[in-house]
Amino acid sequence: MVDEENKDVYEEALERIQQEIEEVQKQETQLALKKARLMESFEALLPLVCTDEDEVVDVNSLTLADAIRLVVRCSGRPLHMREIRLRLDEMGFKTMSKFKNPMASVHTAVNRMIESEELAYTDDGLGAKMIERGPCLKSAPFLERDMRVSSRKSKEAMQHMASEKGQVKTDDAASTTTE
Repeated sequence: MVDEENKDVYEEALERIQQEIEEVQKQETQLALKKARLMESFEALLPLVCTDEDEVVDVNSLTLADAIRLVVRCSGRPLHMREIRLRLDEMGFKTMSKFKNPMASVHTAVNRMIESEELAYTDDGLGAKMIERGPCLKSAPFLERDMRVSSRKSKEAMQHMASEKGQVKTDDAASTTTE
């Protein structure tokens, strides 16, 4: 049994805790949205910073799955399966010569990527399925390499800035002031 004298105190404490939980949930939502915006900005800016403009990526050296990742990542909207095939052809990916039945190969690759949550189905409003980015969409191999280069360049820049300010960064992230 609850002590009647303290019941009001407990109710007030419970209400304050509930309000604080709601506030924390709002903050979590805002942080998740901020993280999503930052990740989109990072992905958009990364190729501008890290790629060598003289370097040409041979689209035909990509696997079908990597080529599909590139098409979906570069699209600003969900795509029909036929549009994915068309965009692969437009970027010079030789689907006709690589596969006996190109549409079946695209379907198989897309379905596997949907199973792994790299891609997801959405409805076009007319009852047809469209393909969009899923929560686990991987980067194309050349973007992964660029991200490693970017990370190394960022670390080097931070070390350079620290040394200019009279600080020395060590591998364990401790800093000391030099004289």
